[in-house]
Amino acid sequence: MPPPQDAHYTLSLVNHQTGQRLKLEMIDLPFPSRSYRLRVNGQWARKLPVASKTAVMRQLRTWWGGALNALPHTAALPISSCK
Repeated sequence: MPPPQDAHYTLSLVNHQTGQRLKLEMIDLPFPSRSYRLRVNGQWARKLPVASKTAVMRQLRTWWGGALNALPHTAALPISSCK
């Protein structure tokens, strides 16, 4: 039986400065599991083909953390610390 092709979850990200878009779809596996098959911009993910929601969020936080560290120091401050 082929895995279902309908996404259970979808994340759509847009970089408003460059206009680049990222669409991440999490598709249920054909058996009960807390992991999902990943499709990025319409193509099956190669580096991390199956992941849990936790693994996806950790990867996104790591990616955003690197992007935030590249910004000037004041721009990377949390909103709650800005006055």
